[in-house]
Amino acid sequence: MMETRTQLSENQVSKLFDFVTSKYVRYEDLKYELVDHLASSIEDIQDENSDTSFDKALKETYSKFPITGFSNFVAEKQKALSRYWMEKFFSYYIEFFKLPKIILLIALAYLIYNMFQLIPHCYMIVCLTVFAFSLMIKGFIYVKKVSKRSEKYMFMATYYGHIITANTFFFYFIIPTNFELSWDMIIPFWTIIILSVILSLATLLDYAVTKVFPKMLEEEINTKYSHLNIKLAL
Repeated sequence: MMETRTQLSENQVSKLFDFVTSKYVRYEDLKYELVDHLASSIEDIQDENSDTSFDKALKETYSKFPITGFSNFVAEKQKALSRYWMEKFFSYYIEFFKLPKIILLIALAYLIYNMFQLIPHCYMIVCLTVFAFSLMIKGFIYVKKVSKRSEKYMFMATYYGHIITANTFFFYFIIPTNFELSWDMIIPFWTIIILSVILSLATLLDYAVTKVFPKMLEEEINTKYSHLNIKLAL
């Protein structure tokens, strides 16, 4: 006959949430993970010895963590999520260097290259500056719009963090390039080619930030974080 496994009451689970919060864990998704871990460990301890109280089992479980408490867990989780989103975003970009999407990248770069041929080089500097700043500002506005929501969940904070990092990368690449150009210089052929490719990638990023990446985030919420009942308005 199978023994009935110990199960914590709703009140005890609520106490675990309060306990985790008291240890300075502010992200809701991490609280759920830690509570699940603590609850499972406490149930195991009480299964082995039914006389062990909830408080004693919690103390024994928490003692297995380092002296810094949950800080190592939070740091490792942040690294893992950061690495996860980096791989997701990189996989999106790498597809544009393979058939058939590379055709779209080449066509877009060719279009931008021809636009540069039609306008004086002095105006190219203005165009690049406006584009870079607009990309940067749009990124900040987008992140600010959802900053309150991302403060509650680590997986969302790392997601938006990578978006603003990508926008910042293109900003800091394009602006220094402008400083190397003068109003009356003849811009080398290869410089225009490189700028055309970079601007193509920046354009694809702009599209991804508004269309592709939000769908990735929504899929994550639906598959891994449905228990958090997050409502998105992206």
